[in-house]
Formats: sequence, structure tokens, C-alpha cells
Amino acid sequence: MELRRLVEVSLKRSNGESGSPIAKNTTPMIDHMSQSRAFIKKSKLECPRFDKSDFFGWHSKIIQFFQADATPENDKINTVMMHLDGRALQWHLHYMRTMELTVEVVWFTYLFAMRERFGCNEYMKPFAQLVALKQTDLLMSFSMLLRLC
Repeated sequence: MELRRLVEVSLKRSNGESGSPIAKNTTPMIDHMSQSRAFIKKSKLECPRFDKSDFFGWHSKIIQFFQADATPENDKINTVMMHLDGRALQWHLHYMRTMELTVEVVWFTYLFAMRERFGCNEYMKPFAQLVALKQTDLLMSFSMLLRLC
């Protein structure tokens, strides 16, 4: 914060002393930098990493992280991207490349797409196990087992 103030003061001085176009062009850049905080962390918490496993656990953690860090909506996708690994990062790059051509990607839409890609498997594994079950014993054995319980 102190460094930013020092840079602003020195730029104001150079704008006042010389009418150079270079000094005048740097001021909007500082204003732009102060408006965007995509890479500035407020909290001491670490952003949770995601590699495609346990989407729902990661989802809970990332929501808590964004609340604690007071992350603005327009910075959430960039923050998440820096904490993706492996297949999740590959998916992100492909998704952003294809979606940016048609619409502006917002956090809610991005998170929904992530859930569709990585979260559905967590429900499908138990379902696949259920479908794969086969009767290997007589029904009588099963009913006797139930009576014992």
C-alpha cells in the first residue's frame, strides 16, 4: 500500500513538472491496477487446490475461502484457475477457449459447468456399483440374513 502511494505521488510530480505523454499514460494503469485485485490476497488462508477428485469437498472449501477472502465475483474464475492441477486445468483451458467466443463467462455458469464435468462422477460411482450387483445366492439366504438383523 505504501509503495503504491509513493508511485502515485512521484507520478503526480512528474505530470506537474513535465507534460510528457509517457507520464500521463501511466496514471490510468495505476488506477486499473487498484481496481482489479485478482492476484492480491486479503486473508492468510490458502486457496484450495483442485485436480478433478472430490468436487463437492472442494466446492465447499472454495465457497468458504471466497467468503473469508471477500473475493469479488469477477476475480473468482482467475483465482480458481491458478489453483487447478492436471485434468481440471486442462478442462479449464478448453472451457474458457470455447466459451469466451460466445458469451462472457460468469462464476455461476463456470461453477455449474465444473460440477457437470467433475461432480457427476461422484454420484455415478455408487449407481454403477448398484447396477453391477448380481444375485449370487438364493433368496432364502437373503431373507434369513434379514431376519437376523
